[in-house]
Amino acid sequence: ESSPFHSLWRPAIAIFVSVFPPCLLMGMTFPLVMAYLKRVCPSHNQEFSRLYLANVIGAVVGTLCSAVIWIELLGLVGTLRLGFLINVLIATLVALNLWRSRAV
Repeated sequence: ESSPFHSLWRPAIAIFVSVFPPCLLMGMTFPLVMAYLKRVCPSHNQEFSRLYLANVIGAVVGTLCSAVIWIELLGLVGTLRLGFLINVLIATLVALNLWRSRAV
């Protein structure tokens, strides 16, 4: 006897296996950076709080903008590309800032 739920197990497992690893890795990024910064700069607790607040606000604004604006204007693939480009830009700016601060 086959129930409707029986046929959903394989797609559900496939979706979980394909989505869970990148979500786990993306979710680990901020806590790992925070742990590293706390170890390197233990006296900057107030700055960690501000950084966490900025991360939360950025996540909320990014999610709302993606859902309400960017997917409507650019489509899903265009929105993914925009997110990728924004992340590359931020990573480049952070890397340049770190490079400059070590050069001084």
